[in-house]
Amino acid sequence: MVLSCLVCKLKINTADKSVSFHKFPKNENTKTKWLQVLDIADIKPSSRICSHHFKAEDFTLGTLNLKLRLKWTAIPSINLKRNLQTDLSNVQTNDVSKSSVEAKMCLEVAMEEIKEQGHKIRQLKKKVNRLESVVCDLRSLIKELKYKKFLSKSNDTLSEPSLDESGDEFNNIGEIK
Repeated sequence: MVLSCLVCKLKINTADKSVSFHKFPKNENTKTKWLQVLDIADIKPSSRICSHHFKAEDFTLGTLNLKLRLKWTAIPSINLKRNLQTDLSNVQTNDVSKSSVEAKMCLEVAMEEIKEQGHKIRQLKKKVNRLESVVCDLRSLIKELKYKKFLSKSNDTLSEPSLDESGDEFNNIGEIK
């Protein structure tokens, strides 16, 4: 059995590496909120939701493996329309336009535009993930520079370590390191 996203039906084995899949929360209050926003009554234990349905601020960087982790307070809020194909197929073409051919063409154009927008969103999410990784790397570098006293803790400016005549390195307040 291949698991897929409950909302958009994206399969886990076909998703790219930038997409993560998340179980429903164990916390009953949060779980109830998820069920309400998704407009569903019950779920299976294997039900998952992919990262396409969460905002960037719903994620935090894991401390051990530096992977993005879903915050326990996160609620799905993006692209929540379930089964879009089914919902659109229930629309009678005669109600949309006088010509069924014209209505079908409009629907095809709309579906293609939705597909293109989805592709753009996925590309932007990949870019966000890469940039978040760069920010994490820069934060680590700043921390390391502060630790090695190459970066002042007070104003984040680079400082050259000073040496006395014996070659001992001094910190900014004149103490030997």
